[in-house]
Amino acid sequence: METGVQGNTRSRKILFRTLVCALVLGAGILAMVGFASLKKPPQKVQHQEHPIEVEVWTARPEQVAVDLTGFGVAMPVDVVTLSSQVRGKIVATHARFKQGEVIPKGELLFEIEAVDYEVARIKAETGVTEQGTALARLETRFASDAKRIHTLQRTRDLAAAEYGRVKGLFEKSRVGNRSGVDIAEKNYNTAKDLADLLETTLALYPISIKETNTRLRAARADLTKAEADLARCAVTAPFTGRIKAVLAEQGEYTTPGKEILVLADDAVHELRVSLDSRETARWLRFQPPDRVTGPGWFSSPVVVPCKIAWVEDPDTVSWTGRLHRVVAFDPDSRSVTVAVRVANHSPVLSHGVSLVEGMFCSVTIPGKMLDNVYKVPRWSVADGDTIHVVEADRLKTRSIVRAYSQGGFVFISKGISPGETVILTRLVDPMENALVKSIPHEPSSSN
Repeated sequence: METGVQGNTRSRKILFRTLVCALVLGAGILAMVGFASLKKPPQKVQHQEHPIEVEVWTARPEQVAVDLTGFGVAMPVDVVTLSSQVRGKIVATHARFKQGEVIPKGELLFEIEAVDYEVARIKAETGVTEQGTALARLETRFASDAKRIHTLQRTRDLAAAEYGRVKGLFEKSRVGNRSGVDIAEKNYNTAKDLADLLETTLALYPISIKETNTRLRAARADLTKAEADLARCAVTAPFTGRIKAVLAEQGEYTTPGKEILVLADDAVHELRVSLDSRETARWLRFQPPDRVTGPGWFSSPVVVPCKIAWVEDPDTVSWTGRLHRVVAFDPDSRSVTVAVRVANHSPVLSHGVSLVEGMFCSVTIPGKMLDNVYKVPRWSVADGDTIHVVEADRLKTRSIVRAYSQGGFVFISKGISPGETVILTRLVDPMENALVKSIPHEPSSSN
């Protein structure tokens, strides 16, 4: 009986615990449902695409001149080193005989002591006079003896006839005597000697005259040299030039060949500009082949105006020059050096600043023309030669072909059609088909 009672008690405990658990679980469920009913559902937001603002340009083909650019240093075309041509002391110099001074053409630069050369000129003049007198004397005597020869020849012939007549009478007819024959023979021999001597003298006259003429020419040459040496004592400016360097001063003793000063003509400057040989061959304009100055070298380039700008202030200090010639080709650096000349340092927007020796300048040389190309800023062309265009307010990527790059611009020959909207704004990895907002702009004024 006790066993039955214990079994009933255990069953009631199990039932009680089950009811408690059910009540707790139900309360939890009711609480969860209650809290869930208090939660508000999330607000639904409608997605909206934001456009990218870009500067755009309507593509228009144009014709442009290719500019070849390079750098060069301005140097005077004419630079001469004036040296002493005679020996002596420098006794005088120009009042402005200093580096940097500009000396007008024809003014005295320096003078060398001329006393010895004046004496040499006087001696040379005397020698010319003496030889001239000797020549005149010879020519006069030659003319006089040429007349006398006929008389002496006649006297010789008469003496020979008389000698023959006296000798014949004595030997054949015994007329006269031996003494008369001897006298006649003596007279004949004397006349013959005189005639022969004069004939010999006449034959020698041309030789003597030639020798005297030679001495006269030598004397005149000495006079010419003496006069030239005397003239070389005073050195004048061959052109209006700037004294670039003074190498000797007044009072110094100089010898032939010693450098005295360096003079530069600043009227014309030349800049030697190095250009890429491939670009030069492709874009520089040359004269037609029939005007080639010589075989195996470049044709003469077409003379075109070139812009020269001082790199220190290129926007305000510039000049206009002209392409002059091809100077050299360097196969190692694959470059061609051309010469550009600036005459009379004509200022263009230079505010009166002259182009002077040593200025480092940029040079722009107009080349051949490009037809039907599109000019866009360099930054608008992405890596791999692609650009971005706008189609139906969406960004599209296009592959292009560069015709030429110049300064901050790229000239495109293929990949763009007239009227297309080209994006000028610099974009980094834009999303294809992204919505864009277009702002019209011109390439030349884009930033």
